[in-house]
Order: sequence, then C-alpha cells, then structure tokens
Amino acid sequence: STIIDGNQISSPISINDSAAVIKLIGLTIRGGKDQDAMSTGSGIYISYADSLILDRMIVKNNESSQYGGGIYCRNTNYLSIGNSWIYNNNSNYNGGGVSVRDGVHYFELYNSIVSSNTAGSGPNHRDGGGLYIEYVDKAIMTNNVIAFNTSYYRPGLDYSAFEDSLLLLNNIFYSNDGYE
Repeated sequence: STIIDGNQISSPISINDSAAVIKLIGLTIRGGKDQDAMSTGSGIYISYADSLILDRMIVKNNESSQYGGGIYCRNTNYLSIGNSWIYNNNSNYNGGGVSVRDGVHYFELYNSIVSSNTAGSGPNHRDGGGLYIEYVDKAIMTNNVIAFNTSYYRPGLDYSAFEDSLLLLNNIFYSNDGYE
C-alpha cells in the first residue's frame, strides 16, 4: 500500500472547500501532527467538502491538538469509511480515532476496526476515544469492531446528535476504557 507520512509536522491529507466526490483507496496515512494548538484532524482533515469515500485505508499514529487524531470531518455532505483500520491515534480533545461533527449530513462506517485510540491524556481525558460524532444528520455503523479505546467518558463511541439519527448494526464494542 502507498504510505503518506506527515513526519510529525503536518496533516498528510487536507481537503477544504471541495465540490468533488473524492475517493481514497488503499492508502496508509500516518505521522500527522498539527503544529497549532487550535488545529484539528491530524491524519485526514475534511472541511466544507461534498463527498469523501475512504476504502481499505490504514490511519495510524496521528496526533491532534483538538479534535480527531486520525480523521476529522465537518460541514461535509457525505463521509464513508469502509474496510479500514483506524488505530493508535490521539487527540487532546474529543475523537481520538475519528471526529465527525458540525454539519455532516451522512456518515457511514462499515467493516472497519477502530482500536487503541485516545482522547485526551492523563487527568485531561475527554470523550470518544474511538469515535466522537456530534450534530450529524444520519450515521450508520455496520459490522465494525470498536475496541481498546480510551477517554474520560464514552471511550468507544460518544454520540450526541438528533434523535433517531444513529443506526448500529452488528458492531462489537470491546474493552474500551473510560475513567468516569
């Protein structure tokens, strides 16, 4: 697989203000680290995009000062993550592995593993070590393993959005560690 490495100095993939349907297939995204204390999304950053499809991706060893150590998405019509492994990512705030929030219309995660991600550190643990989903119109998660993630509250999945907007089918949540 092709490796895109941020070398601990930037986000390997950043998508801003795109009207295109973008597909990323079979990539390894690693070593992303933002250099600004107010930055978000160190591995893959998506903001104001039409559609992003991630398939057969490995997103690992990324660090964010804010939200979404591995993947951060906001104000986007459609985000699909499938057949992927998102692990060992960290954020200082919410969503160590994945943070999807603020104006995302449709989010789906399927046939994927989200593991060993951390939101916050030490006494500053936050929410959603694996996934943090906030104010998303529709979210569907099918056939995933969410395991060994760490945060203060809701270490596997922190979901805060509209009533009846989340569908979970055949997911395994295992050994996620919260401090509350």
